[in-house]
Amino acid sequence: DAGEGPLVDDVDRFLVGPTEDAPALAGTLSPARAERLRRLLVADPDLPGGASTLDAAAGQVRVMRDHIRFLKLALREGNLANIRFHGEHMVNLAYGDPPEDVDGNGDPSNPGDGVGLLGPEGGRPGYLPRILNLSGASAEVPAGDLTLVLAEIAAAGRSCGRAGSVNGGRRCVAVISARDARLAALWRELRREARAGATIPLEAP
Repeated sequence: DAGEGPLVDDVDRFLVGPTEDAPALAGTLSPARAERLRRLLVADPDLPGGASTLDAAAGQVRVMRDHIRFLKLALREGNLANIRFHGEHMVNLAYGDPPEDVDGNGDPSNPGDGVGLLGPEGGRPGYLPRILNLSGASAEVPAGDLTLVLAEIAAAGRSCGRAGSVNGGRRCVAVISARDARLAALWRELRREARAGATIPLEAP
């Protein structure tokens, strides 16, 4: 993007060769495919701030990992209110808006952008379904694995959000803590596969 729009704007054919009339390789890009690539890698007007889907999702993964760290700190400090508070964040970062008042304090809290990494059931798609839709089959395996990990984190977060004591929150914090590294690794794999799938095949004409 040189200030005049991304490469895929108004482009439907790619040629590689010494001249346009004698290409060694050629490939085509449908308008629908161009739009998917634009949303995945450049900008998605349906997302907060219009960021690309991959960049916005990366930001939400970072926020979740930050709040996993805050949750572990709350346990070390013996702070039940914060165990419950950050447990609620695990749920709402995963499922997005409307946020759920998991800890029952009357003030549902979501430190994320409201889209949700998984998205609300029956609502608009979260980041993982969006990435899978935009990038295609190459991202299916890491997206499926990451979906399971995020669902486990959210379920444990729900338990933390309703913990009746610090000791009662130890197990759910341990479950979430144990999945933190896996979350990071699967996100890196998903991002790599999504980018790798954003290709335009070139063949001899």
